[in-house]
Amino acid sequence: MKQIIPFEKDILFKTKIGELTSISLDNDLILKGEDIVTGNFYIKGTYKMISSSTNEEEYSYKIPCEIQISDIYDTYDCTIDIDDFSYEIKNDDTLCVKISVLLDNLIKKELEVTEERKEEELIDMTNSLPIEEIEKVVIEDEKPEELVIDERNIDPVNVLNDIKSDIISNTDESYLTYKVYTVQEEDTIEKICTNYKVSIDQIKDYNDFDNLTTGLKLLIPNSND
Repeated sequence: MKQIIPFEKDILFKTKIGELTSISLDNDLILKGEDIVTGNFYIKGTYKMISSSTNEEEYSYKIPCEIQISDIYDTYDCTIDIDDFSYEIKNDDTLCVKISVLLDNLIKKELEVTEERKEEELIDMTNSLPIEEIEKVVIEDEKPEELVIDERNIDPVNVLNDIKSDIISNTDESYLTYKVYTVQEEDTIEKICTNYKVSIDQIKDYNDFDNLTTGLKLLIPNSND
């Protein structure tokens, strides 16, 4: 069973954000016991307070995360990964990050009902029914609980809201690094792909645009080469 869990958090900077020059996402989520995932998301990179400035400032923030797993799922083979990561700047001083977490291999436990319990339930149900209706009784399995995301706020220095949801992960870590590139007048999509050693499909996976225009900011994943 696969599920994608979206998270969206606002980071308030101490200064204005003229231009974001780089951004990365890291996490140290671990499975504690059989039903709780704990850890943090880390957002860091560099930015300019004024777009025309040559000076870059560093920033670093973390999002504490605690995930409660429903007991209707087995956790021994579950995995967690980052499915998508994007951002936008709001009000010149707020960085809004959007993280989509992919949960894979969630396995629903089979509902165990003993013969004795079935017989007791049948007696309880039929005691209030006319005799002619007893033969029509059908015992239905209890409907399992659905996954529920619940968020709570915390306020350490430069720390975002805590994330708490009824989902599952393993101890795998993932790390994504991106470069923010501003399109120049002479640029083509092919030229940008060649310079950064990425494909056109990779560019389009992380950016939403129809035409390449001067001044457009592109989120480019770092090449492993």
